[in-house]
Parts: sequence; C-alpha cells; structure tokens
Amino acid sequence: MGLSWAGVRRALAATTLAAVFASPALAEDFSSGLREYLHGDHAVAARLWAPLAERGDARSQSALGYLYLNGFGVPKNIGEAVYWYKKAAAQGEPEAEAYLGSFYIAGNGLARNLVEGLKWCELAVWHGATRGMGCRSLALQQMEVAQMREGWSLFSRWVEEHPFAAWRGPPAE
Repeated sequence: MGLSWAGVRRALAATTLAAVFASPALAEDFSSGLREYLHGDHAVAARLWAPLAERGDARSQSALGYLYLNGFGVPKNIGEAVYWYKKAAAQGEPEAEAYLGSFYIAGNGLARNLVEGLKWCELAVWHGATRGMGCRSLALQQMEVAQMREGWSLFSRWVEEHPFAAWRGPPAE
C-alpha cells in the first residue's frame, strides 16, 4: 500500500521541522535566553533572542512578542508584539497563534476581526496550545454561525496552504 502525495508531504514536513527545531545551536541559544528570562534578566533575554528572531526562529520571535507585550526588558509596545507574534504564528508557533487570535478578537494592536481571530485560535488548539481553547471560546461567544463557518474555512485553507507550519509533530520532551 503506497503513500498518498499528502502523506509524502506530511512526512517531508515532519522531517524538515524535526531538523530545524532540533538544531543544537538554535536550541542552546534559545535556552540561554530562557535561562536569563527565568532569572529575571529580561533585557539580556531580549538581546539573546533578538538575533535568533531575526534569523527566523519562531520560539524566539514568540518570546520577543511576549516581552514587548508586557514591557519586560524592552519598552512596552503592542505594535512590536504583534509584529513578532505574526512572524512566529506564520511558522505554526502555538503560543504566538493564540496571542494573535486574542489580539484580533479584542482589536488589540490590530483591527478587530472575529473571523481572523477564530482562525488563529483554532490553529493554536491544533498545535497544542491550551491558551488557544480560551481564545477560541471567547471568539465563538461573540460570533454568528456564518462567521464561525468562515473562520473554520480560513483555518482549513491555512492548514492546506502551509503544510510545513501546519504539522509540528509531538512536543519535544
């Protein structure tokens, strides 16, 4: 029994993602920033994560978004937070997706858009972020049925159009 093209794409995506996220250099650099953050030195964490974020590391992008959202080690700036969360969410980073969905739902840093918010919240749930469930619930409480259908349609289309970011595999231990 052969694999379908979709199955081959998923397998390639899984292999590629495993290689990218298992990169020892990126993992160690991100861990150094996390260690500084946990010790309360948010400015050092920001300095360590910024070059990684610029190079496209989704975890570092999401972490920078969080720092800017809360003003930890950097000036509080919702625009910068949205910028970094968008970059990370586009790569399938679950926490970034949940925050981005929440921003759309609340109109915080972005034009309020429940449909777009639902899409990002669903992606967060899809990728395992428990924060995504609350985000999704908040969106659904405010939506008409037609908007819900549109949001789920956007979610489905995004998954089809972004196979590498759509499938992340099991979380690393």
